[in-house]
Amino acid sequence: NAARIVRALFEIALRKRWPVMTYRLLNLCKVIDKRLWGWAHPLRQFSVLPPSVLTRMEEKNLTVDKLRDMGKDEI
Repeated sequence: NAARIVRALFEIALRKRWPVMTYRLLNLCKVIDKRLWGWAHPLRQFSVLPPSVLTRMEEKNLTVDKLRDMGKDEI
């Protein structure tokens, strides 16, 4: 299980006080747990939206907060 291996490596780096490696492994743990890269749009977690829509939202830098503030016609 990749998540358990990376989590163990994170714990080792944390105990050895390796800040850069700890930070990288923590981010990798998050990526594996969420199955979503840190740079990807959060709505990619859901398979309801087609990839073309998600790509356009990423290109326009539309965050979830911006989408929430928009009206029906703007979206």
